[in-house]
Amino acid sequence: MQPRRRAPRILTAALAAVAPLVPFAAGAATLITNVDGWTAVATAAETHETVAAERFDALLVDGARVVATGDAATLRARAETLGGELEEIDGGGRFLMPGLIDAHGHFTSLGYDALRLNVTGLRSLADTIEAIRAYAQQGTGWIKGGRWNQELWPESRFPTADDLEGVTDRPLWLRRVDGHAAWANHAAMRAAGVTKDTPDPPGGQIIRDADGNPAGVFVDAAMDLIDDVVPEPDEAQLRAAIDEAQRIMLSKGLVQVHDAGAGKREIDLFRELAADGSLKVRLYVMLAGVPTLEQFDAPIDDPEDRVDVLALKLYSDGALGSRGAALFHDYADDEGNRGLLFIEADELSRIIDRAAAAGWQVGVHAIGTRANRIVLDAYEQVAEKYPDAAGRRNRVEHSQILVPSDIGRYAELGVVASMQPTHATSDMFMAEKRLGPDRLAGAYAWQTLLRSGAVLALGSDFPVEPPDPVYGIH
Repeated sequence: MQPRRRAPRILTAALAAVAPLVPFAAGAATLITNVDGWTAVATAAETHETVAAERFDALLVDGARVVATGDAATLRARAETLGGELEEIDGGGRFLMPGLIDAHGHFTSLGYDALRLNVTGLRSLADTIEAIRAYAQQGTGWIKGGRWNQELWPESRFPTADDLEGVTDRPLWLRRVDGHAAWANHAAMRAAGVTKDTPDPPGGQIIRDADGNPAGVFVDAAMDLIDDVVPEPDEAQLRAAIDEAQRIMLSKGLVQVHDAGAGKREIDLFRELAADGSLKVRLYVMLAGVPTLEQFDAPIDDPEDRVDVLALKLYSDGALGSRGAALFHDYADDEGNRGLLFIEADELSRIIDRAAAAGWQVGVHAIGTRANRIVLDAYEQVAEKYPDAAGRRNRVEHSQILVPSDIGRYAELGVVASMQPTHATSDMFMAEKRLGPDRLAGAYAWQTLLRSGAVLALGSDFPVEPPDPVYGIH
């Protein structure tokens, strides 16, 4: 069997932003030679030190599956056993490694963020307002976007609607970097009918001025007051967001994401795009809460693993930066505030029980000590009632601030700690202000969790954090 050769081409390099995917023909064998290859052969959990790896200079693929790595001569002989034609690609000495999976991201949000007003990293309120002013000159209607972070500003305070007076007449709605608070101008609040008399909803907070008027920032469940009147993206905008999200992912070497909360409309389109070949990445989808769960009869296990719909995403609390993470004790920089619970413990247990009975994996967002304890307690109840639930590997999304005595429970219960390493570096100048030094003992504790025997699933939480996996790996 003589290989059919063709000219060298660019290979998939997981860390090279310019490398497109190599299109392997279904049912055909492909041998890629002359590469500087790297692949992991054991995880840090197995070695208890670091990822074990091996280098190679050739890769054999049969259809869409990797057969083996090694040297070219050995793999040519191996290819003989596969039968059929062999296509050979000269890698030209380029670096080749497996594509990476982000275990917690927000797929369509990544695309929308790239297509909307994005103020990520701006270092002052004044710079942020100027970016808004410039953007507002384009188009009409609602201004959406965000990723502002008051912790980066000299003012170190939440922005207000008054800050935007004279900037634009268009209603404006910008989410904070963590997605757990958002900033509205007066036009947006008028459109939503929010006034001094509007009460704080359960699990949410309207930030108010000294006279009790809504100041412009809405935390967690209070964001629904504005969200409910913001126009939904149309299908063309959704398709554009998906295209942009997968372009960004592939440019960073990401080939799959665990999409942490999608609605039925999005999931239906994901599956349509996968069927016609337009979806270039793989998605492991978590349903966006109970309303989405009610629209599905059962989990969807895609035999080709293009769009698996196997999990339910819930929220227990908010985020640390907006002081919505649920704690056992007051915030160190906000006396009397212990954060927000999105859902009471009994109700959370009831929903998880319902999901377990229907065969769903569950991933619950939990940042603060109290929220994490409540989620672990709920999983313990499920484990007692459904002995096979451990096989579904229920997850705590973020597992960010733990009481140290809860760390060992992950391994005991078979619960996955779904964590994002770059949250630690992003929060390093803020976390101690919020928590004080003592509570940091159980914060961002992935090494301690790993040593305790827990399984970790690491990701970025993009677009809250940059999607580039290099930051988390470092």
